[in-house]
Amino acid sequence: MQVRASRSGCQAHATKRDVKALKAALPSRSRCVPFRSSSSIISSRASGCPPTVSTSAAATATVVPPARDVQPSATPSAESEQFVWAQNWFPVAVVECLDSSRPHPFTLMGKDLVLWRDGGGTWRAFEDACPHRLVPLSEGRIEKDGTLLCAYHAWRFDGGGKCTSIPQVEGKEAAERAFSSPSKPRRVCVCVCAYVCVKGREAYKMRPALPLRACSFLPAPLPLTVFELPSSRVQPLPWFFRDLPYSYDFFVENVTDPAHVNVSHHNVAGNRYAPDQYFSVDPLREVSAAGGFKYASRAPVTNVSTSSTEFLPPSLVKIKVEYSDGAALILALYSCPTTPGHNRHVGRQILIKTPEGKMPRGLAFFALPMPKWLGHATASVFLHQDQVFLHQQERIVAGRSAASHTAKYFMPAPSDNMTVAFRTWLGQHAGGGVPYAGGRTTPAPIDRSKESLFDTYHTHTAQCAICKPALGRLQAARTAAVVLGAAALVAGGCPAAGAAAADAALSALASLPPLQAVIAAAVALAAAAAVRVLDGIIDAMPMSMCSVDDNDDHYGMLLPLQA
Repeated sequence: MQVRASRSGCQAHATKRDVKALKAALPSRSRCVPFRSSSSIISSRASGCPPTVSTSAAATATVVPPARDVQPSATPSAESEQFVWAQNWFPVAVVECLDSSRPHPFTLMGKDLVLWRDGGGTWRAFEDACPHRLVPLSEGRIEKDGTLLCAYHAWRFDGGGKCTSIPQVEGKEAAERAFSSPSKPRRVCVCVCAYVCVKGREAYKMRPALPLRACSFLPAPLPLTVFELPSSRVQPLPWFFRDLPYSYDFFVENVTDPAHVNVSHHNVAGNRYAPDQYFSVDPLREVSAAGGFKYASRAPVTNVSTSSTEFLPPSLVKIKVEYSDGAALILALYSCPTTPGHNRHVGRQILIKTPEGKMPRGLAFFALPMPKWLGHATASVFLHQDQVFLHQQERIVAGRSAASHTAKYFMPAPSDNMTVAFRTWLGQHAGGGVPYAGGRTTPAPIDRSKESLFDTYHTHTAQCAICKPALGRLQAARTAAVVLGAAALVAGGCPAAGAAAADAALSALASLPPLQAVIAAAVALAAAAAVRVLDGIIDAMPMSMCSVDDNDDHYGMLLPLQA
């Protein structure tokens, strides 16, 4: 696998997570060219960001045994190329899910950032601290002139980080002196494709940002082979994001494990009681710093012809399943490291129809016409099926001591080969883990509250420009249904309320003419049914619960927060 020459001088010691040492290893860069959001998401997906590595190398790669998990070495060898976290892109938000009228807080590798769109339509990322008194800029607002206003003393900043207004300074000359001060919000490199991508911590030293060509560090949102097919066969589903209560490395370890699907996602994507669950997992591309790895997996499923899983550092896991009838499924699963014990998942499904136009078997449900907010709600259900024990697993692993990460596990089956490969990449090529700001590595203790772990509102709905307005509309529709039902009862001669309402309604309906009684009863029942359905949907958007114990009977359906 050939690596870009421009990266060869950017190697850092595998175990040095100190922020200053990491910055010192970075080369100087040319001046930033702003990245602007395209008005056409589809065209920006198709032509915006080429893959990080060439796929031709993978086609001719020799099949080799999986690498052994190793400890992070104190001094990397000359042959061991090092992955530099600060020189890679991380998808942090979905563009269509962002409200462009306000700033958005986000944490990347332990560093607090603010995402906002300036007056020119360019998405910006600053360190989330006003240089005046270091209050978070994400608590501010975007003004009509396109500047970001600090909520504390109304200082304003343009998209380049320059202060344009300080109300507390008297006189033009004094204001100009203050504006020319080197103290200004620290900018972070931003690339906009179908989602907003933020570059690593390089910019925190006020280094110039990367020019446009640096977008090649980011893998394409869709595999390029998809665009060689007729558009009528390709049906990409909407992008989705969710903040999860376990770290980046446990997310990647989980989604590269093909054997967990039948068990963890029982009755949704598999059957935990299937008689034969043996998986052969064989390498297609050896582990490397820039190229990650790629494996082929084969399971005893008759309608699947080939299946491959590819890890493209730092964030993308691409899973492709091809069926014997010509249909296929592609999963693009990104993980963005936020803080120890948490990560943000950004992902989507791409369905490829058969030459006759049929959807992949068992996946046609996802292609049904539905509003995007409903698709987001159903995606959370799938994530919740293994969320509780992944959260706890990370904390349990952190409490064990061993020579290497995988030495803490007992893995006699080949289905764990990609777990070994990922931990090898992380230990041998990536310094042993994410270099969080401040050197933090230990996650918070186990949270055993299902209400907290399944909280969908704060981890998605409140941050989503699609789901939050939809929740408001659903609540308004519920209120309307309650009013309609009450009006039907009143019109039918039932003004009573409280515990005696049901008896009074029956008495009133019995005294009405038959046709009028039927109409009033039908309207009231329809309104009551609508309220019940809306209650279930509304409560599911703040929290949807589904675990291994639940999915026997509920098949991944949403369970309301209240009874």
